[in-house]
Amino acid sequence: MKLLYNITLLLFISLYSTIFCSAQSVDFYRQFSSTRELILNSIDTTSDGGYISAGFVKNSIGSDYYVVKTDSLGIEQWRRENTLYNSLDSSNKMYAIKQLPDSSYIMCGEIDDFQVGLGSRLLGYLVKLDSNGGMIWEKMIGDTIDRIFIDIQIFSDNSFLILGEKHDSTRILTLEKYDSAGNSIWYQEYNFYPDLIYSNNTIVKCLNSDFLLLAHLNFGQNIGIIRVDSTGNLIIKNAISGVSNEKGIAVKEIGNYSYELITRQELSPYNSRIFQLDSLLTISSVSTFSQLWSAAIVDSMIFYGAFLEMYVYKGNSFGDSIWYQYINEPTGIPNKTIVNRKGCPVTCGNIDDGSATISVGFLLEVCDSTSTTNINLLKDDVKLEIYPNPSNQNLNIMISEEFFLNADTIELFLYDQGGELQRNFILTAPRLVIENDNLPPGVYIICLYSHSQSIISKKIIIK
Repeated sequence: MKLLYNITLLLFISLYSTIFCSAQSVDFYRQFSSTRELILNSIDTTSDGGYISAGFVKNSIGSDYYVVKTDSLGIEQWRRENTLYNSLDSSNKMYAIKQLPDSSYIMCGEIDDFQVGLGSRLLGYLVKLDSNGGMIWEKMIGDTIDRIFIDIQIFSDNSFLILGEKHDSTRILTLEKYDSAGNSIWYQEYNFYPDLIYSNNTIVKCLNSDFLLLAHLNFGQNIGIIRVDSTGNLIIKNAISGVSNEKGIAVKEIGNYSYELITRQELSPYNSRIFQLDSLLTISSVSTFSQLWSAAIVDSMIFYGAFLEMYVYKGNSFGDSIWYQYINEPTGIPNKTIVNRKGCPVTCGNIDDGSATISVGFLLEVCDSTSTTNINLLKDDVKLEIYPNPSNQNLNIMISEEFFLNADTIELFLYDQGGELQRNFILTAPRLVIENDNLPPGVYIICLYSHSQSIISKKIIIK
């Protein structure tokens, strides 16, 4: 009987922590337009709390890069729409953008360097902008073999890594480090021959100074993962068998040489899969989730993702959906999802109604009260202490001084076992005393919430 009671109590705690401490809502949803089709491929947080997003605008004869800077609510501050393209010049696209420590921006993509009499060739395209979007420099990198630049990682000295592709007979992955002026420091190549590499590639930081490279192989038949050291030397690589045009969309080291990989399948059964990988990059477990188009992994348990028609999900590594938020955009395509400094998912993409002339870009932020950045606080009891517990007297609530000083307005909610709100307070000091008057015996849940900082929940028992 006691075991049954404990199990019931644990289920209650899990249920009510989710219901009362995890309500999600749309923080903002912004659209951006152009006189041509607009596609936003990349988004990054900026040092002022806002966002920078890049992609390209296109029509039937060519494309130009597009960059928009917003504040923390997605409100446009400036935009830059390149006008390099004309019918006898170069068509260009951007696939990634990052803010450097000096507040400038680096973005990468491709440029179709058309020359009369010589035809066209693809070059890797790098552009550095100042903090207001002004051009600092641009570089077109390549030779007779087509090259594309796909993703970026940055360093504290304003140098950066560029992940790309080289389209020779074996279609290889490239990784090159550049200094802040765009000069090459070192260059590495990787292949999965006989598998060929096709776009949708990603570079992420490991827990140490290493990097993970994620590659799309053979039009989705396999998924390539490579771990390299800080100078690009190969440590280990593996190709994971995919199904139904399956592509890797997110990867992360979640423990010492253990990893999580999320994929999407673009043919039936149209699922996403969540892989747990061991130190050899081989599969230790796999679960299935509703299809995601883009995703961001938080830790070993939690991820955020977005799907076509504008569904935003929070899920766990077991394939369970914790919540989803729906935006009624039947033609929305969420190209990139990140986690911001508040721990909320932010997605960029485009809304394409099938028109050959006009589509709009968008930014979407959805937050819940258990924001990603602060999930670890749930495991840190020093952030929230309640005593005595169980109790038949007044309750003392203590939070750490550091947390109190750094957080925004902190609210405390006390719910009973039936889910009714019994008390709520705004904390004006790190200590609060809740008088135990007229509270009947039972189990209660305390939720501590700060919109931009943290959420902690604990159970208490009133005797």
